Amino acid sequence: MKTLVVFLLAAIAVTQAVSFLDLVLEEWKTFKVQHKKGYNSDIEEKFRMKIFMENKHKIAKHNAKYEMGLVPYKLQINKYADMLHHEFVNTLNGFNKTKPGMLQSYQKPVGAKFIAPAHVELPKSVDWRQEGAVTPIKDQGHCGSCWSFSATGALEGQHFRQTGKLVSLSEQNLIDCSGKYGNNGCNGGLMDNAFKYIRDNKGLDTESTYPYEAEDDECRYNARNSGAEDVGFVDIPEGDEEKLKAAIATIGPVSVAIDASHQTFQFYSTGVYYEPECSSTELDHGVLVVGYGTSENGQDYWLVKNSWGETWGDKGYIKMARNKDNHCGIASSAILYNFGKFKMKPVVGMLLFTFVIAADSISMYQTLGEEWKTFKLTYNKNYSTTLEDKMRFAIFLDNRHKIAKHNRDFEMGLVSFSLALNQFGDMTLHEFASKMNGFNRTARVDQAMYNAEEKSDEGASFVEPANVELPDEVDWRKQGAVTPVKNQGDCGSCWAFSATGSLEGQHFRHNGSLISLSEQNLVDCSGRFGNDGCDGGLMNNAFTYVKVNRGLDSEKSYPYEAEDDRCRYNPKNSAADDAGYVNIPTGSESKLQAAVATVGPISVAIDADSDSFMFYHSGVYYEPDCSQTDLDHGVLAIGYGTDSKTGKQFWLVKNSWGEDWGEKGYIRMSRNRHNNCGIATAASYPLVK
Repeated sequence: MKTLVVFLLAAIAVTQAVSFLDLVLEEWKTFKVQHKKGYNSDIEEKFRMKIFMENKHKIAKHNAKYEMGLVPYKLQINKYADMLHHEFVNTLNGFNKTKPGMLQSYQKPVGAKFIAPAHVELPKSVDWRQEGAVTPIKDQGHCGSCWSFSATGALEGQHFRQTGKLVSLSEQNLIDCSGKYGNNGCNGGLMDNAFKYIRDNKGLDTESTYPYEAEDDECRYNARNSGAEDVGFVDIPEGDEEKLKAAIATIGPVSVAIDASHQTFQFYSTGVYYEPECSSTELDHGVLVVGYGTSENGQDYWLVKNSWGETWGDKGYIKMARNKDNHCGIASSAILYNFGKFKMKPVVGMLLFTFVIAADSISMYQTLGEEWKTFKLTYNKNYSTTLEDKMRFAIFLDNRHKIAKHNRDFEMGLVSFSLALNQFGDMTLHEFASKMNGFNRTARVDQAMYNAEEKSDEGASFVEPANVELPDEVDWRKQGAVTPVKNQGDCGSCWAFSATGSLEGQHFRHNGSLISLSEQNLVDCSGRFGNDGCDGGLMNNAFTYVKVNRGLDSEKSYPYEAEDDRCRYNPKNSAADDAGYVNIPTGSESKLQAAVATVGPISVAIDADSDSFMFYHSGVYYEPDCSQTDLDHGVLAIGYGTDSKTGKQFWLVKNSWGEDWGEKGYIRMSRNRHNNCGIATAASYPLVK
């Protein structure tokens, strides 16, 4: 009967594995067909599929928070799901990326300031689509021409209000013809430059006579096909959401620039968008505000028309948080077609900036190339083809960009830790987490091979010593109870390193001798206890194996290989043994503190599935998006303390990714912050004989 049960479980496991793989492949195929995706080679397709899966994973995590009511909006897979975020932003977000050198002859427009109508009670909600003043959603394609769509949208609305006719105007006309006004076609521009071009040109072609191509082309404007013109534009007072509301209510759709540089914006689906990381000054995307209102649950929003097609967002639109301190800078650079001016940054500063960009563009590219060469040499990176090298370089740049943005926040005091490029710099987060984080990804337990003693081994419960005053800080390295930092390599064996670390500490405390124990022994031999070598395992399963096996080899006699191999345990080389393990009460940081202080290094599991953990460098780590329950990485808590500069309490944690990662292989993780990253959720240590 037992054999039948085992067979059925194995059959179900295989069936589920195949079904899961089939599901992923079918979703990928559907995505490619739906969005007409084609790739130059099998290598590129595999690369794009990895990005797709990582984005899918991030979206699923966000939407779980949405269902729990922790965030007010949902995300969804769209046509950008096979793009790196940095790649996406550089391609689609074209606001303020003006042509180098053109501003030298650029004259700052002179115009009027917006003055809100007096004695007017503004409506609670406005939607200019219902008045017929908004053309259907358009799609800029893979061209950074958002600024042109924002400009035509505002002009289309004002032309409708003046003539009663809604005419779709030509973005391609602006892309091809407004270069001398400071715009740069698919490489970016400004809405005010577009308005100035239309004023001086005395017209703009219609969409039907000058259709969109999504690429730069020669100027072909024909005055006979002009569909609208303007006499200038009006500047909404910077950062004033009340004035923006008045302008939208009384005048019509308004061109605005926003910070759209976050993945949450890239995959927005429905709800009221609020991104805590949004900037009100670093704007990179031009859009059109066509109304405002309040959601059913009382959240004020701006109704915004985007230019990424109807498959993005809420049929091409997004509701962005209103009256939340000018969220994402929606009121920072708002302009109206009419007769005024658009506020710019000081021209002298921009002249200098663009001049430096032009002068240094080649050297900057060369510098990045040299940094890439250095990275590959430092970490012995080799790729099978030139195409793969280029793809890894793209990931490298994307990670470099994320690190730079985070470290800017660190310098401003907005976060408590810094990041640094390391050996994982050429990997996507999903690829990294799947390979390195091996906690709880266990094989099925071979119940038929267990005896009664093994089955009943669930561990003892920790009871902290009574009448003991715990020290303010502990570091077991200073007592000689911690071996040097190790490196698990490209193998999900973190659980084995966590287990040996805790057993090494207890062995030292028992007999005063610090011996490095064999992770490879655990990788190769503890399969029937529920572990799965480089594909993951549990520390408690490892402790049970050592107990039943009556020993564990030393590192010297059974060295690490970073891959699964046959079991070669030799009891003659056994260096340590255990009598079971003790579980710390789930979620109790105070009990974990007592255990670390009075017992020694403790095996813990954490949520390490984030870019911030992947590239942690120094400081006290705190990740707001960390889970207390979705744990994926085994590490070793060897102490605790309080940072002398910031006063932040931390756990001192030993990782198994080598000394190039973190603080020479260690990380200080937030302590007493609601069990951040689940550090006290699954903590245990072995009992030594």
